[in-house]
Amino acid sequence: MSTYDLYLRGDSKIRLLDVKSLFKAFDAEHPVVVLGRALSARLTERKYRKTLSSLLKYDDHVLDDIGMTRGELLMALELPLSTSAKMALSQWREERRITG
Repeated sequence: MSTYDLYLRGDSKIRLLDVKSLFKAFDAEHPVVVLGRALSARLTERKYRKTLSSLLKYDDHVLDDIGMTRGELLMALELPLSTSAKMALSQWREERRITG
């Protein structure tokens, strides 16, 4: 039993309800579910951006070896959190590969 289990009183009996089951009870379009997913996506994106910002300490030659440029990293960090920096970086890398 996890620490996220809830005890609910119903029909004069106490029953155990797992949080996962609680979220399954909500429709996928329920505002709580939508808000939870949006918040989770923003937090994940924020963690990714923090990792990207740590790459800025490396030399341009090292960044080139891993397939990024300093300018692309800076542009990715400036994107709004609603935009995936990972997708933008891979798109820019692909465009750079095609155009040379």
